[in-house]
Parts: sequence; C-alpha cells; structure tokens
Amino acid sequence: MAKINRSLAIVIGINEYTHIPKLKSAVNDAKELADVLEKRYKYKVLRLVEDGDATSEKLSNLLKNLDNRIIQIGDELIKVEESDRVLFYFAGHGFPEETEDSEDRKPAGYLMSQDSQENDKSTWVSMQSLHDALTGLDCRHLLMILDCCFAGRILWAGLKRNAGRSRKMYQQSYDRFIKSSAQQVITSAAYDEEAADLSRIAKREGGENGHSPFAGLLLKVLNAKQWEVDKDASLKTIIEDGVITAQELFTYLQNNLGHDAEKQTPRLFQLEKHDKGEYIFELPDFKRERLEEFKLDDSTNPYKGLASFETKDSELFLGRKRLIEGSKDPKDPKYLEKGLLSEVSNHRFTVVLGNSGSGKSSLVKAGLIPVLKSKEWYVLNPIRPGEFPITALARAILAIKNVDLVNQLAQVNFLDDILKSKTKQELKSRLNDENKEKFNILVKAWESSIPEAKLLLVLDYFEQLEKLCSTNSEKQQLENLKQNILKTLKLLIDELKPDSQACQSLTAIVKQWSPKDKNIKLLLMFDQSEELITLCRNDKEREWFLQLLAEALASQEISDTLCIVLTLRTDYEPQIRDLNKNKAEKADWQEAWQKVWQDGRFIVTPMNREELQQVIEEPAKQRTLDFESPKLVNSLIEEVNQNPGALPLLSFTLSELYLKYLKAEENRERDDRIITEADYNEIGGVTRSLTQTANKTYKKLNEEKVDESTIRDVMLRMVAISGGELARRKVPTSELEYPELKNEQAKKVIDRFVEARLLVKGLDTENQGYVEPVHDALIIGWAKIKYWLDEKQEIVKQEQGSGWKSIKKLLTAIKVPLPLTSKETGSKSDRPEAEKQLKVNLPLQRGI
Repeated sequence: MAKINRSLAIVIGINEYTHIPKLKSAVNDAKELADVLEKRYKYKVLRLVEDGDATSEKLSNLLKNLDNRIIQIGDELIKVEESDRVLFYFAGHGFPEETEDSEDRKPAGYLMSQDSQENDKSTWVSMQSLHDALTGLDCRHLLMILDCCFAGRILWAGLKRNAGRSRKMYQQSYDRFIKSSAQQVITSAAYDEEAADLSRIAKREGGENGHSPFAGLLLKVLNAKQWEVDKDASLKTIIEDGVITAQELFTYLQNNLGHDAEKQTPRLFQLEKHDKGEYIFELPDFKRERLEEFKLDDSTNPYKGLASFETKDSELFLGRKRLIEGSKDPKDPKYLEKGLLSEVSNHRFTVVLGNSGSGKSSLVKAGLIPVLKSKEWYVLNPIRPGEFPITALARAILAIKNVDLVNQLAQVNFLDDILKSKTKQELKSRLNDENKEKFNILVKAWESSIPEAKLLLVLDYFEQLEKLCSTNSEKQQLENLKQNILKTLKLLIDELKPDSQACQSLTAIVKQWSPKDKNIKLLLMFDQSEELITLCRNDKEREWFLQLLAEALASQEISDTLCIVLTLRTDYEPQIRDLNKNKAEKADWQEAWQKVWQDGRFIVTPMNREELQQVIEEPAKQRTLDFESPKLVNSLIEEVNQNPGALPLLSFTLSELYLKYLKAEENRERDDRIITEADYNEIGGVTRSLTQTANKTYKKLNEEKVDESTIRDVMLRMVAISGGELARRKVPTSELEYPELKNEQAKKVIDRFVEARLLVKGLDTENQGYVEPVHDALIIGWAKIKYWLDEKQEIVKQEQGSGWKSIKKLLTAIKVPLPLTSKETGSKSDRPEAEKQLKVNLPLQRGI
C-alpha cells in the first residue's frame, strides 16, 4: 500500500516591509501555522517569519534550492523525494501586473519580499517562478496556500482545472488520494481582489496577535478545538473521519470567509501535474482501518441513465449552479444575470423550455425544487399531464384540497418500517414475478417520496401495500386512508370539470388553502408538458386545463401565493402557447395566457466544459470511482459538445460504464475503481452507446426467435407524433395484448428492453400498468424506429388513394385519436397529420 513518508513545509510571513506599507497579521498567522504543522501534523518546517528572513535575496536563494529539489531547514539540506508531501504558505503583500504590461499578455501576479520596491520589478517574486519551482519538486503531494492580495493570479501560472466538491472519505478514496499525485492551490482572494489584513475581531482588539480572516478560518480547521467542534456542525463533519482534505479545507473557507471579508473570494485550483490524488492532513488519532469501506452494487450507480434526476438525487445533480443561481461575474462568457431561482421567485409563471435532451426536467426537480424547499415554499409533488390532464391537476393539488390527508399518513407509518432495506429481500421472496416488479417500483418510490406523493402511492399501489400489512388493524387503517384519499380526489376531479354542477376553479381551491405562515408560497409543477399534445386525446379537456391555469395566474387574490412551473420541449411551444390562435372566437383567457407565457419563458442553455466535467467526474468520485485519464473525460465532453441535446446520451453512457466496471469487480477481474478508456470504446462512446445497447437487445431477441414484426409493433406503440415531431408515448399494457403466441413474444420484448434500461414500467392514475421509453432519445435516436416508420410509407400512400374517409376509418379501427385539427369531414390541411399518425400506428393493428 502506498504511503507518504515525509511531510515538509515552507512557511513565510512578512509584516515589516521596508519600502511599502507594513502589515499586522502576516507573521502571527505564519508562526501559528508553523507551530500547528510541527506539533499536530509532525511536519518539518522551514520558517521564514523573522525580520530579515524573507528579503529578495533570501527568497531568490529559496527558489534556486527548490529548482534543485532541495529545502534547507537550519543546517539540514533535505532532498525532496517522490514519496514526500510539501506545503508552501505565504502571508504578505501581493501585487498585480495587468495583461497589457506582461510579456506573454496574461495577467501576472507577484509576491512582495520584505525589501521589495514598488517601482523595481527585480525585487518582486513572480508567481510563475514560484509555481515552476514548486511543481518541479515532483513530490507526490503539493499544496500552495497564498494569503495575499490578488492571490488568484496564480491560476495563470499553470492552471489545470477547478476542483470539485467535498465528499465523505472512504477507504478506497483515501488509498487513491495517497497513491496518486496531488498539486493544489488555495488562495485567499481572487485574481482581482484584495485580501484583508485583520479580521473584525482582531481590529477591535487593536491588532495585537490577531489573524487575517482567511488565516483565522484556516487555523480553526487545522487546529480545531473540541469546544469549537461541538458548536460547529460543518467543522465536526470535516474532522470526524480523522482526515482533512484540501477540498474540505477550501469548502469551509468558501462558506465562512464572507462573514468577515465580504469582498474576498477564496479559490481552489488544481495544477498541471495533478492527477487523482488529494492533499491530506491526517489528525493525530487517524487510523485508516476506521474508515468505512464503500461497496458498489446496482443501487449505488451515481448516474441516472436515460431517466431524469428527481428531488432525492440533488446531491448527484451537478453542473447547473450557474443556470439555477445566475452568474455573479459579468466577465463570465456564459453570463446569466438571473437564474431559474430568481425567475421563479419573481414570476407567477415560468415555462422552462429546451430541446429534447437539454435537461429541463432534472433542472427543475433536482436543481430548483431542493433550493425552494429550503426556503419558504410549499412544493407540491411534480406531475406529468398525461392523457388526462384534469386528473393530473387534481392529483397534484390533492394535499391542499384536504390538508388533513398528509397528517393522516401517520396512521400507516408502520409501512415506513416494513419497506426498510432489512425486510426488502424477505418480502420479495414471497412474491411472484409480476408482483416483484410492482414491489420494486413501490419500494423505490416510497423511499424517495415526499408525504404528498405518498398519498398517491397509497392509491396507485394499494393492493401491494395491503399485502405488506401484518394485522387486520393495519389493513383497516390503510383502507380508511385510501377511502379518504379517494373521496377527496373524486370530489376534486368533479369540481375541476367544466360541465360539473359543482365546478370550482383552481383559483378558488388555492384561495381556500391557507398556510399558517402567510409568507409561504405554493409551487405547482408540471413536467413534460408536451404530453398535452402527444398523449391527451380530448381537445376540450386540454383547453380547460390550460384555462384553469391561466385564470389562476390572472387572479389577484392568489397573486402572492401560487407559482406554476411547466417544463416543455421547445418544438411544442407554439402548440400550447397558441392553442386557440386559429379559433374564430378567441377565448377570454387566451390573451392573459400568452402574456404570462412571454414573461415567463426560461431557456435551458447548454453546459460549458467545466460544468460537463462536474457532471462526469463528481458523481463517480462520490462513489469512490475515478476516470482513467483527463483524455477520457475530454473525449466525453467533446462528444456532448458536438451533439446538441446529448445530455441523456452522456448519462446513459456513464451509467453503462459504471455497470461495466461493477460487473468486472463482481467477477474479480478488477478492483481499482477506475473507469477505463477501453470500456468507453467498447460500448461505443456517447454517440453510439444507446443505439448499440438497443441493437444488442434487438439481436438478443432475434436469437430468442422473437419475430421482428412483434418487436416492431411493440416499439412503435411507444411512439407519439405531432407536428412532424417524434416523442415517447406511455402505453397501457392493455394495448400490448396479442393472441397467445405473439403475446408471449411481446412480453419478452418488453422484458428485454426493461432489462437494458431502455423501457420503464409503472402504474398510471387508474392503477393500470403501463410501459414507456425512458427518454425521447430512444425514439429519436435509434435508427430502427426510423426504418420501421419509413417501411410503412408505401402502405400509407396506397391508403391515400382511397381518400380521407379510408384513412380515418383505419385510424379509428386501430383506436388512434384523430389529429387535433381534423373535422368530421376533414380537409386537405388535416390529412398530412392524419397520414403521420397512420404511419406510426398502421403497423400496430391486430386482426384488422
């Protein structure tokens, strides 16, 4: 096992400058840090803290020694070796040089020696020279800490990339950190910022023996006292495993420095030779054996494949901070003044628009909603409109129609214990295959659901939940809750229908809901709103649904209470925004709807390279995995940049790479926790991984003697088409019932594609099973789908010759809804849409 054999430090602090203003805290900061390193962490320390220790001449000699890989401590010349760790600390004045004045046209930075003169550049120590000397040591671990003005300019000396985020330490991650190279820099200020000399407390006390705000926090972590740990949960989290990483140190500085130095932004950089290591401070009582071992399995996959991120996945949802919070730096090439959080907070309606695969759903569910929940928001369970949007709306607002329902969940809290991991396998063993499937879906949903969502699970999975009850009393409690939920839901659906005698608007229902805290805002979120076009078959219901939303948004009575967010594919925007545009009599609500729409548009933009790097690397690191090389990460990034809308494909590829490593570890072929370039090439990279998996599944079905026509019929059932655009369709399992032999084959098709993580099963609002593609990417990107659609064009052309009535007859016979614009007789403008529907659905007819 790799070890760090020796810890060395160079600590410099300068107060008494000869030609430029003096400082008050630098020497005290450096002395105390040197003491902590020596006594607590057993470092050998070169101290340059006394008057005359850090002149231009002496710092020049220091750099010359470093160039020769030597650190002189007293009379001892220490030759730096590969197994060493080296820390360099500087507290003093920093000085900038602007781009136009530097030789290579880059912003440059300098450290000022004790005798530096403002107009004599030869007396300055360039950050570039310091960087080159330290990185040339070739020690395994290097950490530079600069507490000076403009310290962030070190990034132009040799930046590799920004660092990641703090993670829990496991045995596997500790071993990798120790074994691999680490070259990191922590700076107290950004490239254009000054660093405070004294903290506010030190200023109040006259500056004697005080610390800079940055150094005070640095020492608080490295020399944490028990009373400080007891009062500070963040500090406790950092030191409880016995190890402090550079990343943890920086995170603490980043989160706390603003309290004492508002205009100072710490930075953490990784330098050119940084690999998979991490600079580590091991506390005196640290024992590697005490660290937890992280075990990998299917459930620890940090990537979502084609599925979107849910609220529970927020820790693994990365790369969207800029889009959620906006950019603070106007110089940022991807500057965004207001992020989604600001838009939603300041608008009653927000429609989150993006192309298929841009990450709209994940952005709202895993990015926005967790932030809102930490503030004064009551977030209802996100709902998809589906085939019956009024029912979906009723299910979404169920918890505010009857606020007692959530409280009544306490009656069945025994289910929480039953569904815990310890009992899962025991319960599963008693179920048949069909019920095992539903049980798996239920367990996953229950564990991650908010109370409002559990109300719906009680309805949708009542039969499965009832089987988990061990006493008649528990069964009765579950039955009572179900009846209460059902009664409220049915009443709500009736009230929302336009032709109901008890018709009640969304406005009235929200108004009746009165939170105890009047500052609380209500968020109603509809995901994948294109389903209003692709799945909803009832024109009247679709229009009434949008009218309910529009009227609620126009109401002044609930203007401070209700916010609505929709996610929508950009290609469906005109159809939903302008639903009544071509009607002779424009509805009253339409003008208000179009206005709030225009004001509430929020476009999901592509990720930049740094964001994509976070998406790729950070989830793996949270699972003690890493990538073989920067080249592999760059290849993944390049493929995504060249293919707009490729985020689901990237996620699918990363998930497949994880599963490929997992299989190798289970087969005892590997245990290095490294995702390799060979695996990446084998699965076909980002652009081919999905289609390659679909093709392998198709080939496997062929080998199992499943007819191609059956595969085609099943898969095309899951295609919806509107306005020339393809989208996935949620298919009731009742639509996938065939004569006996074909029925067995159809079941096998569904099972194989589910196993390949390309299809997903679930229960709809009527507690009926359904199957659907995990993402539109399968429908749009798999060449077989296009081939099967094109294959039927000749049949459609033949039917066209028989006129509109023949086409309409075929569509009706195979239970396909007529196009949204078609009238009883149909017109020429209606027919292309009908013909597209026919192309999709004609192959699916059974016995016609």
